[in-house]
Amino acid sequence: MRLHTLSATAFGPFAETVTLDFDGLSRAGLFLIRGATGAGKTSLLDAVCFALFASVPGPRPAGRGLRSDHAARDAVPSVTLELTAARRRFRVTRSPEFARPKKRGVGETRTPARVELHELVQGRWVPRGSRHDEVALVLADVLGMGLEQFSRVVLLPQGDFAAFLRSTAEDRRVLLERLFDISRFTGIEEWLADERRAGAALVHQGGAALSTDLSRLGDVLDRVPGGTGDVVEDWALLAVEEIPAGLAAVAERVGRHAAETLAAFDAASAADTQAHGATLRAEGLAELHARAGRAAGRLAGLDADAEMHDRARRQVAGAEGASRCAGDLRALRRAEAAAGTAAAELAAAGRDLGRGGDWSPDVSGQWLADLGGYEDCLGEAQRVAQAVSLRVTRLGGAERRTAHVRRLLDTVAERLTRSSELVTARERELADVDAVAGRFDLLQGEVDHLETVLRLRGDLDAARAEAARLEALVPAARGVEQDARAALLDQRGARLEGMAAELAATLRQGDACPVCGSPEHPAPAQRARVVTAADVAVADRLWIVRRSELTQLERELDGQRQHLATRTGDLDGETREPDELSAALATTQALRDGSDAARSRRGAVAAAAREAVAAVTAAGDARTELIAEQLVVTAVSSSGAQVQAVGSPR
Repeated sequence: MRLHTLSATAFGPFAETVTLDFDGLSRAGLFLIRGATGAGKTSLLDAVCFALFASVPGPRPAGRGLRSDHAARDAVPSVTLELTAARRRFRVTRSPEFARPKKRGVGETRTPARVELHELVQGRWVPRGSRHDEVALVLADVLGMGLEQFSRVVLLPQGDFAAFLRSTAEDRRVLLERLFDISRFTGIEEWLADERRAGAALVHQGGAALSTDLSRLGDVLDRVPGGTGDVVEDWALLAVEEIPAGLAAVAERVGRHAAETLAAFDAASAADTQAHGATLRAEGLAELHARAGRAAGRLAGLDADAEMHDRARRQVAGAEGASRCAGDLRALRRAEAAAGTAAAELAAAGRDLGRGGDWSPDVSGQWLADLGGYEDCLGEAQRVAQAVSLRVTRLGGAERRTAHVRRLLDTVAERLTRSSELVTARERELADVDAVAGRFDLLQGEVDHLETVLRLRGDLDAARAEAARLEALVPAARGVEQDARAALLDQRGARLEGMAAELAATLRQGDACPVCGSPEHPAPAQRARVVTAADVAVADRLWIVRRSELTQLERELDGQRQHLATRTGDLDGETREPDELSAALATTQALRDGSDAARSRRGAVAAAAREAVAAVTAAGDARTELIAEQLVVTAVSSSGAQVQAVGSPR
């Protein structure tokens, strides 16, 4: 805004028309309005405010009491102001409400306030309004401020500048707030502070989320084999702008490792398939070898018992021959009976001979002829008796063989019982080994979990210790920062106080004060101490350093707290102490090692179980063979018994 001319009539202390040419006054640059008290210096500024805003600064009512008491009774108070604002030139003419004498009769009548606004357009004044509201809208639009702001920003109240220079920092703040309407700037400052806090909260949340994600990423990469995740040593120390490059490097290395792992997996799968086929073939071959071994054992047993079988077969054949000799045995019994009869007769004949019976030649010849017939029968009876004696001998051998076979059967039955018990024990042991070995994956998972929890707990304890250390350092750093800030404010206050003294040092008696314009200087400011701009700059730099150190400590403390919260969340309610976790880990590792040993021992136990089953099978086969042999021997014994029964005398 630029003022050109001001004309005031019957306004304030001016009874006549007063005109000021601001263009002429400002040709030399700055100009000073000076005069004695009550000369009308402030009234000129009031005239400018009245022309623009229909009111004047201060507690006076708008437009009332502005008519000059020195003007003629019929003089009309008015103010005309030409100005340029927003590149537009205006002329505004205002008259306040005033009382004038009645033209007829006695008394006064109230004349209302009026206003006229013109704009210079192409060298001609064009009316823009004559209503107070229309003119107020146009001027408010081009000026951009109201009366209160205009009076505080453009018109500095008289005498307040010297007080401003001599006041303390707090007093200057209060004075500036009183002189200037800072409500808009306060609102902007509050809005900026709110936005800063909201942005800081978002940054904090984003940092916490990023820290959590980076921590989880580090945990995941730590479990990747082959050092794939060693691209970045500590993700938490990595700058935000460096994270995408680190992630790209990790993704590239993980992708390469995944491709290599998949290729190795395919090769291992093919090898496993081949090994499984070879295992099946080996198991089939082993089964054939086992069957061949069992067959060879049975053949060896048969070869060992071949002689016994031959004897048994001969005994069976003898028994069958003995059964065919039943008729001979009956003939033998008849011959024995005849021999007995003949012997009795012979004995009787001897007795007769002893008694001296008739032994004539004819009788003796007859007796001799009869004796010859008996001798034939006795010879036949002796032959049959020899055959029966041979059969009886063979029967005794068959009975001994039967007893031997029974003893072998008892031995085989006992061996079969022991083998069955051994099979049961091996099966029970195999089941126990399977139960222990089956827990390996579960125990391995528990070991991994305990190792992770123990590592997280150690990280949590370290984070707590670091956070406690930083919490102990922050108050001291804050105190140092506040001391540096207080020293800076003290230096600035001393510098401002020194400015008044520097200004007073340049004053000469009779020269106008560059601040208030007075030629008299009754109490110039005295310099208490010299504080230069360099001193203020040094204090400012020191405060900036202390503030940076405090900010860095607070940032590190926030990072540790975020890390602490992340680790607490990762532990998921795990409250055991590290010693308890270490003991649980050692116990679980021992159980896992035992399960692993059981897995390794399972093959031997399974082989022992198969050997026990094979022993049971062999004992069963031997028992079957012995039962068959017993049946044969029993048949032979039965035939021999028949022979003995047939050959026994009646």
